Amino acid sequence: MQPIQSDDADNFFEMWTTEGFDISGGFEKPTSLQAVVDSIEYFKVLNTSGFYLKWSIRLRDTNEFLGELECYPLKPQIRPWIEWGVGYSLKKSAWGNGYMTEALNRFLLFAFKEKIIIRLKADVFTSNLRSISLLNKVGFLHEGLQASKNYSNGEFKDMALMAYARERFIRERNFEN
Repeated sequence: MQPIQSDDADNFFEMWTTEGFDISGGFEKPTSLQAVVDSIEYFKVLNTSGFYLKWSIRLRDTNEFLGELECYPLKPQIRPWIEWGVGYSLKKSAWGNGYMTEALNRFLLFAFKEKIIIRLKADVFTSNLRSISLLNKVGFLHEGLQASKNYSNGEFKDMALMAYARERFIRERNFEN
């Protein structure tokens, strides 16, 4: 993983405009490549500030773009930032190869050991069984149902609340505080 760069725009645009990607991710398709460029420039500033962390996921050997992982404080007006949200997406051609499992496991080490985040939360469409399974696999627990939490493509959708607490991560992975 590495911080997103300006030259990632084409890759993000291609991934985000893939048929059905917006529906499974719960966001609006970008309207133009320039909109993605502008978004990346904004996130680069946030990355530098430490307020919002957004990285591209790439193959080690070839540096091929695979997707993204992001993390952000959920109540930025309250410090310290105890609870952070996590989100991710992977281009469809990379699904099923373990790339996101590896990226999330590396991210969890960073979040809980280096950044000292106390709790991570992920909101996932209840219909996105692949993502729910992935989060369970790396240690997130299902904490509840968020009825009609997201509105996309003309309809309200339920989301599962998944979370992982630093205390449990440290205990289960045998790290010292």
